[in-house]
Amino acid sequence: MRQPESVLQVGGDTDIAMIGSLVADPGRCRILLALKDGRALPAGRLATEAGVSPATASSHLGKLTEAGLLAVEARGRHRYYRLAAPAVARLIEALQQLAPTLPIGSLRQER
Repeated sequence: MRQPESVLQVGGDTDIAMIGSLVADPGRCRILLALKDGRALPAGRLATEAGVSPATASSHLGKLTEAGLLAVEARGRHRYYRLAAPAVARLIEALQQLAPTLPIGSLRQER
């Protein structure tokens, strides 16, 4: 089985655009934000948090895991995802400081 190429490795040229393309998708951003506090959450919960179907969430989780941004662990029949490293949380926090705020479109978003 091929080992994923982690974006957190040191050495060589960096591919900032690859990370940028991953976080450019709103659903993947919402998944990363849901995990920012350090919790590990199941795929179904992350689909709900991202506002996407379970199949779409599965695709997003696969891409984020393969890139080394997420780590996954099996617990019984569920798979739990968490941020792969503190550097990922720092990336999300840095992007939040630069990003404009979105208008609140529903009471759910107001929390």
